[in-house]
Amino acid sequence: MTDLSVVGSFLRSAARNGAHVMQIRGYDDAARVAAKIAFENDVSSIALARMHEPLIRAFRKELTGIRAVFNLDDYRLEEAAKVAANVEMGVTLVDAGLAEVGVVIIMDSYSVRLVSTLPRRLVAILPASQIIPTYDQLAEYLSRRYGEVGSAVLI
Repeated sequence: MTDLSVVGSFLRSAARNGAHVMQIRGYDDAARVAAKIAFENDVSSIALARMHEPLIRAFRKELTGIRAVFNLDDYRLEEAAKVAANVEMGVTLVDAGLAEVGVVIIMDSYSVRLVSTLPRRLVAILPASQIIPTYDQLAEYLSRRYGEVGSAVLI
């Protein structure tokens, strides 16, 4: 069960960082919100990363008015980098969030790292169940996941 105080802490910390955070429910809602952001900002090209099949379907349905939608997971690193560098918005499912400072955490995936750093805009989808309260708990999470304290990109 998700601890609502941890979610609230993440929301407050992210807002202090200047992030625009919206609480949504489910894949279809995530796709609608991302499409709304894209249309409001005249985005014509989007790169997706780390999308599960139901999420890809929801995004393809909602983003029909976008000229170009690329799933970076379908490309090798070099090709994905070229695509990500030339799209206007990235959308990805992230690994975790850190409530203490209101950042999202990306591990393991070149496509997620590209889509979160190269396009001008980023929509990061973070399940509330993946919000970690503190740095110490993040270190424990990384240790469990990798067998030792690993590394992560915090955005």
